[in-house]
Amino acid sequence: VCLRAFFYGRAYYKFDHLSTLLLIRHSMSRLLTLILACRFGVKFSGEFNYTLSSCCLFFIPQRSTRPSNKPTPNEITIKARALLEDVFGDNGVTEIINNPIFKAHFIVAKSNGFIASENKLIQLMGLSKSYMLNRVNRKLLGSQYERFIFGPATSDLSITDSYNFKTQNIALTQNNLKDALLASGSIPLVMQGIKNIAGSPQGIYRDGGIIDYHFDLKINNPGLILYPHFNSDPKAGWFDKNLKRKVSPLNYDNVVMITPSKEFVASLPYGKIPDRNDFTDLDADTRIKYWNIVFSETERLAEAFDKKLKMLLIFKNKI
Repeated sequence: VCLRAFFYGRAYYKFDHLSTLLLIRHSMSRLLTLILACRFGVKFSGEFNYTLSSCCLFFIPQRSTRPSNKPTPNEITIKARALLEDVFGDNGVTEIINNPIFKAHFIVAKSNGFIASENKLIQLMGLSKSYMLNRVNRKLLGSQYERFIFGPATSDLSITDSYNFKTQNIALTQNNLKDALLASGSIPLVMQGIKNIAGSPQGIYRDGGIIDYHFDLKINNPGLILYPHFNSDPKAGWFDKNLKRKVSPLNYDNVVMITPSKEFVASLPYGKIPDRNDFTDLDADTRIKYWNIVFSETERLAEAFDKKLKMLLIFKNKI
């Protein structure tokens, strides 16, 4: 949650010993957690354990990856790359690609037309067009965005999208994993888009949340979908956030969603989960202090959930 405004990611995992699919809308802290999990081969055996997120505290305060008070998209992108380099080390990419348990998939949006520009005014014109098209019909966004799913070469992920966005699957490699991961969180106007990702058509790639904000597609693979998220009211795309449009209930038939309560969110500083506006509304010291408080509170929430889950497992074993 701490760096949610800074970097979004997408991932899809299959737990080999649980026959369960895990679909997560990541914050940066969760992203770092899963990178660490992929690198060090952490396994889940019979229960879900979220305590790994404590590893991320090491990366948050470092001056070398800390943006200025009013960071530009270029600065944030540079800092994000530096942060990823710290996390990956020398062998991180290889370890993620070859991990036998976690099968990482990153969803990004190839941006066409005005939205592909790094000029703020032109990009705003493109986003305004997206907003208007989406209000008319979400399918019209297909003229501006294409979905790209970067995953293992052996991936068996199967989706059905009723909106029929053009979708391409690209194999993760040594040459494209970092760029794909960075692109999956490159929020328009906040970060620069990622240009010409290796193995993909030339162009600009941005945050996959533009069209797959909380997801409104059907995963056809068997099993349940575990979806830890910050919001219990999922929206299909970024431009649906303030609309009454709902996701299809059929796409959530096999989804188990875990979200914080409204009371928990209200108890946080400023009564909200950190978002990208914190970069412009708060100075760096205030922002990082705020993020760390939220991080501590989410750790407490995770511990409470873990305790409750263990109690349920104990009760189940006694039956």
